[in-house]
Amino acid sequence: MYAGCTFILLFLCALETAIAVTPSFINGKVEVIDTNLTGPESIFDLELNSTVTSDHVVCTGVGSRTELHDRGLIIRLGANTVVQKKSDI
Repeated sequence: MYAGCTFILLFLCALETAIAVTPSFINGKVEVIDTNLTGPESIFDLELNSTVTSDHVVCTGVGSRTELHDRGLIIRLGANTVVQKKSDI
């Protein structure tokens, strides 16, 4: 139980320190929700080398995965994951 909590805490800290997060690998259905928009136009497919901002929520589907890069930081998301970058530093 504690190992999972540590992973989540480290993962959230990593996202908070990231400045320009870009996907370098996408497999399956990975979508972005833009929190500034409403309705169907707020949801779109994540594209390689696009920029993920603090206004975006990244969601991976069943059997899907993605890898996000920021300088030397690599964040890998597995299936059925929802994550949002909290702030720019």
